[in-house]
Parts: sequence; C-alpha cells; structure tokens
Amino acid sequence: MSKKLPFLRRVFRLIYQYLYLILILNLALGLFRRPIVEVKWCALFFMILVLSYVFREICSRGFYLLLVHIVFGAVAFLVISDPYLKWVSLAVVLEFYIDGLYYIHSGFTLKRFFEAPWPSVLIGVATLALGYHFNNDGLVMLGYMVPLAITIVFLIALYLEGLEEYLTRTKHVSGAPFKQIISVNSLIICAIFCVVFAVIAIGDLLSFDVALANFGKSIYKLLKLIVMIILFLFKLLYSLFFGGMPKLKKGGRKIEQLVDEPGLLANIIEFIFISAFIVFVAYVIIRFFRWIIRLIISKQDRKNDLVENLSAKKPNTVEKERYVGINDLEGGSPVIKARKIYKKKVTSFKDKFTADKKHTTKDIEDMMNSAAADMSGDSNYSELTDMYNQVRYGNVIPDRKFLKDMKSLSKE
Repeated sequence: MSKKLPFLRRVFRLIYQYLYLILILNLALGLFRRPIVEVKWCALFFMILVLSYVFREICSRGFYLLLVHIVFGAVAFLVISDPYLKWVSLAVVLEFYIDGLYYIHSGFTLKRFFEAPWPSVLIGVATLALGYHFNNDGLVMLGYMVPLAITIVFLIALYLEGLEEYLTRTKHVSGAPFKQIISVNSLIICAIFCVVFAVIAIGDLLSFDVALANFGKSIYKLLKLIVMIILFLFKLLYSLFFGGMPKLKKGGRKIEQLVDEPGLLANIIEFIFISAFIVFVAYVIIRFFRWIIRLIISKQDRKNDLVENLSAKKPNTVEKERYVGINDLEGGSPVIKARKIYKKKVTSFKDKFTADKKHTTKDIEDMMNSAAADMSGDSNYSELTDMYNQVRYGNVIPDRKFLKDMKSLSKE
C-alpha cells in the first residue's frame, strides 16, 4: 500500500493540473469568442502532460528536460490546425517545462497541497459569466463542471497525502488498527463525495437554480413592496397635514399590483421547501456514514493492537552476566577479562594436568599448587582462585586494580 501512494499522488496531481489547464485554456480562447477546445486537442495536451511527468523522472538536469519540451512544443505547433491554439500550445508546453524544472530542483519530491482550490471557483465563475455573455453553452458547462471536478480531485489528493504522511510516521503499527484507520478515513471522504453528488443531483432534479432565481426575484419584489409601503405612509402623513389626498392614488395602485402579482409568496415557499429537502437528504447521508464508522470502530480487536508500554526508568543496578563456557570467552568486559586471566593460568599447567568440568575450583587449586611445588616449590594459588570465585559465582565486577592484582598473582 505504501509503495503505491507516491504513484497515486502523482496521478491525481497530473489530473488536477490538467483540469486547471482545460479551464484556463477555454477561458482564454473564450475572450476572443473562440469555441471551446476540441476533444482531440484536449487529448493531445493530456498526452504531452503525461510524457512531461515521465521525462521529469528520467531527466537529471533541466537542460535535457528543456530539449524534450522543445520537441513537444514543435509537435503541438505543427499538429494543431487552429491558429489561435497553435500559439497558446507553446505557452502550455512552457508551463509544463517550468513545473518539471521546479520538480527537479526540489529534489524530485512532490510538494504537498497547502491551500484549497479556491482559484478554480473564481475562474469557473468568470467562465460562466463569459459563456452567458457570448451565449456559449460549452463555456457554461465547463465553468460549472470543471471547478467541481477540481475540488473532488483535490480532496482525493489531500487524503492520499495525509495517508502517506501517516504511514511515514507510524511504520510499526499492527495490521488490524491500520486497516480500521484506512477504512474510517476512506468512509469520511466517501461521505463528503456522496453529500456533494446528492446535493447536485437533487438540485438539478428539482430545478434548484430556477427556484433560487425566482426566490431572488421574489425577495427583490418584497423589499420593493416594503419600501413602497413606507413611502406611501410618509406621503399619507404629509397629505393629512398639507392636503393633496388624490396624489396617493397612483402609489396605492402600484402597491396593489405588487400584492396581487402571482407567485410572490409561492416562489419563496418553493425555495424554502427545496432547500429543506436538500439539507434533510445531506443529513441522512451523514448519519448513515456516521453509523457505519461507529460500527467499524466498535468492532476493534484490541488483542491484535500493538501497544508499547512505557516503563519507569530502571535503577542502575549490576546484572549478572549469563553463563559463558570456558572455551567460548569472547568480548572485553571486566568479567570476561578476569576469567581469561584465570583460564590462561590454568592452561599453563597443561603438561602436568588437564582441568575438566567435573573438577571444582578447589580441585584445580590443589592441582596447580602441586604442579607448582614440583616445579619451583613455594607457589600458592588460593588467593587467585578466591578472586576468580568472586567474579565467577559472586556479583563482583572487577575494576582495574582487581584485574591488575589477578595478573600479578597469575605470573607467580
């Protein structure tokens, strides 16, 4: 799973960049009253962007990447037949190169998203306004659909980035809770998408845009009616003091026309009903996913979780070393050094006797004293044996003086 995440992040970053490109490209061409970009040219730009992502991983220097993008720009310029789109394609390829160059200089690492895709909403509104102004249905559709797609891709990419960061920081989490975390996070993202799609589908089915427009018109007329009533009351008070009652007939007729206008309150009630229904559906979807998430969390198996217990700091006590055979002495610890000194002294009498496992240190001491008596006459190894017993069977950790004394005794 962790190995696939970097690839998925690059895929969604590519789609995110491509959707922005399509939106800005059509907005720029729409300013010159040009039709929206044809599907085949959109496919060409997508292919160039994919190749740009591939070669930015291969090329180690910006110069090589520049040569590749020069070829891309030349191909796009020669293939595209639209004269406006020819020159725009060069700017598009240049943007691909700059983005790839920045990627190479940043150490071939994909930077994280830090801001929401709010520019896509502004560009989408501008595209919608331009489409309505020039009566271009294609621009209207792009201004409505592409920002929505960018937002969805952004949420997925942001989720993948957070998941990769979580995997990087928790490499030693056991499998069971990790799968539950993935399931819960995925359900949260799925719930967001379901709410968005459900709101869009119900709004389109119940003509929410028409209801919103009628609601705005009704509110405008209602405010206009309130202002006219206030002005009428001022005129009425003025007429009572200064005369001129016939002048109020014209204002009264306008108020009657606004009051009798059909659909004034009906539009407001329709908008409230549709809005309430959409909010209710969104609430039901959220409650459903909340129930599923709680069900997943409640079924956790704590026996399979990996829990690290933090113990208190242990006191600085001396631990007895494990048993090491006399023939397997390795290392440089003080205990091993003391045992090596004793072993070297015992093996120095190999011509006289051979120590065995059945011999005690007292037996070995007697055999060494007997052998030394035959050789020199007055050596006693009782003190050396006693020091060895303290290290071997006691809790004595020999220091430098202790080892020095053992060496001097072993040389006697």
